[in-house]
Amino acid sequence: MNPENKPSGQPSFDEVMENASTTPHETESEQVKKQQEPRNKAVTAVVSVIIGLVLVVVIGLITAFVYPGWASNFMKPNQQATSVTVQKRTEQKTTATPDALPADATTLLKAMPDLVGSYARKTVANSQDWQSANPIEAHSVVYSTGEEAQNVTLIVGQWSKDDAAQSQYETLVKGLSGKLLASGDVMVSGKQTGQYEVHETGSGSATAVWRNATCVFQVTGSTDAVKNFYQQFPL
Repeated sequence: MNPENKPSGQPSFDEVMENASTTPHETESEQVKKQQEPRNKAVTAVVSVIIGLVLVVVIGLITAFVYPGWASNFMKPNQQATSVTVQKRTEQKTTATPDALPADATTLLKAMPDLVGSYARKTVANSQDWQSANPIEAHSVVYSTGEEAQNVTLIVGQWSKDDAAQSQYETLVKGLSGKLLASGDVMVSGKQTGQYEVHETGSGSATAVWRNATCVFQVTGSTDAVKNFYQQFPL
C-alpha cells in the first residue's frame, strides 16, 4: 500500500514496526529492574547490619584494651595488694658435742637437753645464786655452739610448790631494768604453767627469765644468743 493511500489517523507501517520493536524491550527492562530492586535493598540492609556489627566490635575492643582499657586493667594483677612474707626459721645444726653429765646427776639435771638448736650442753655445776630462796636444787649449765662469744649460761632451780617458784620468778624479773624485748605466758599442752620476760642488760647482752610450774630458768649471754636459745629450749 502506498503511503498516499493510508487511512487518516492510522499509524504508518514504519511507526507500527518501530513500536513493535521498542515497546516490548522497554517493558522487559522495567520488569527486571523492578524485580531487582527488593533484592538490592535486602543486600544493602544486610551489608549495613554487618558494617554496624563490625563497628560495634571494633569500638568495644578499643574501649576495652586502648582507652579507657577496662579489660586490660581487669586482666592485670591487683597492684594494691600487699604481699606478706613469712620468714621460715632455718634449722640450725650444731658442730659442738655435749659433755656427759656427772654420775650423780639429779632428775632435774638429767632433764636438761643435750642439744638446744645449735647449742650443746657443756659444763655443769651446782649454783649458789638462788640459795636465799631455798630451792630444792639449783644448777648452772653452760651451752655452746663452739664459739665462746656465743655461749649462754643457764641457771635452773626447782621448788616444792608453784607459789615458791613464782615468788623467785617475780624477784628475778624485778631485777631486770633494761629494755623489755619480749614477754608472755608459758603454755604446756594448752595450759598456762608460767610466764617469761626477756630484757636487754647493756653492752649487747640480754637475760631471759621464765617459770614452768615449780621450776625457774634464767639464761644470760649476748642478745642474739639469748633470743635463739630461749625460743628453742624445750622446758
